[in-house]
Amino acid sequence: GYLRKHGRNGKWQKRYFETDGTSLMYYKNKQRTTILATLDLLHVGKIQLDATDPTGCTFMIEVKGRNYYLCADTVERARDWVISLNRVKEARFE
Repeated sequence: GYLRKHGRNGKWQKRYFETDGTSLMYYKNKQRTTILATLDLLHVGKIQLDATDPTGCTFMIEVKGRNYYLCADTVERARDWVISLNRVKEARFE
């Protein structure tokens, strides 16, 4: 689904994210014509809600010492993403 991703330029960009059970991919839009990036969930660090966000809609994925900040439309969706991604990550270790 759609999330906003905090870019290196400091701006939030709307991107379409999906997981295939091993990786998290994101695209410019729902048409999924070009993958902008793929994160192998076996090789990421923490996936957790961002405690500094007063809205509770932002979560963070740690990748090779860099934090990716993603923002959902609601607190519930942010929690769902964190739970789902952690489940995929844990399943990769089994």
